[in-house]
Amino acid sequence: MKNEISRKKYKSVGHARDVNSIRNFAPKGIVPCSAIGVGVSVIMAILLGFISAALIYKTADPASYIVPTAFSVLYISALIGGFFASKLNGGSALLCGLLSGALLLAFAFIISLPISSSLSSGYKIIEGLSLRAAVIVCTIIGAFIGTSKQNSKSKKRKNHKKR
Repeated sequence: MKNEISRKKYKSVGHARDVNSIRNFAPKGIVPCSAIGVGVSVIMAILLGFISAALIYKTADPASYIVPTAFSVLYISALIGGFFASKLNGGSALLCGLLSGALLLAFAFIISLPISSSLSSGYKIIEGLSLRAAVIVCTIIGAFIGTSKQNSKSKKRKNHKKR
């Protein structure tokens, strides 16, 4: 009942925002939103990693699927993290996605420090840089997807009010 009254109050004032919107509870600023997006990326990478490991384990030759699946998990989780960072921030998808991708790469670099260099994947410099740049591109794409969903909803609300 209370939410109904507050929603009516917002609509009568002319605000297009819903009271229970995710941005009402989100921190203000691009850096905290990007940091939360990185956290979401890490959580999704862990979940997708366990799921994909269980699926790969059932194949005849699991070793041949490890690297492509790991990159797929990384890129999908980066896309999801960019989406959430942009949703929380509510705008500037390029900057939000870029910062979220850079923070995700920094986190991955810090995590990889204790790992021996003999376990590295053996990619050349250009290949390694392009694979890392793809992470940033995925977070930017996810951020644009998150922002475009918000913009299309607000445009629909504005068009509905004009009628």
